[in-house]
Amino acid sequence: LDLASVPSLDSIGASTVTASVEVAREASYDSVVGFYKVTDTSGGVIDSLTGAVINPGDATYAATALATSNLATEFAGLQASDDSTATSTITVTTDSIIAPYAVVGNNTYFAYGSANGESFDRFKALGENSFGLEDSLEASGGDRDYDDLVVRFDFTAA
Repeated sequence: LDLASVPSLDSIGASTVTASVEVAREASYDSVVGFYKVTDTSGGVIDSLTGAVINPGDATYAATALATSNLATEFAGLQASDDSTATSTITVTTDSIIAPYAVVGNNTYFAYGSANGESFDRFKALGENSFGLEDSLEASGGDRDYDDLVVRFDFTAA
């Protein structure tokens, strides 16, 4: 999600953006989704200690992406019970490009396949401001239907 280009999140904080969030789940695994800040669409993250860009596939990518300085905390903990939909409203304060990650069991999956050490992406865009997660714990990606957990946002400037 590119929130860096949203005009209402300007440097003087003239207004806020709210988002209606809908999370739907059709899977046995309990998946929790959050978001982290990336430098651009290639998925690099900033190491807060060195200022270096760490890219998907680098050994320290997961730890750097999930560092407190990179988390978009207002987007944390998105989840739903099996065969149900959960809705909520959040106030958006980040003005960054953000990417999703998911915690499924003892695994954490990122939006960039190379960050997962796999040959496929765990997330797929399903439309404007919505995406699906493939949560299978199989390295082959399971059924790759990307409907195990679906997250949709509807943004409104206030």
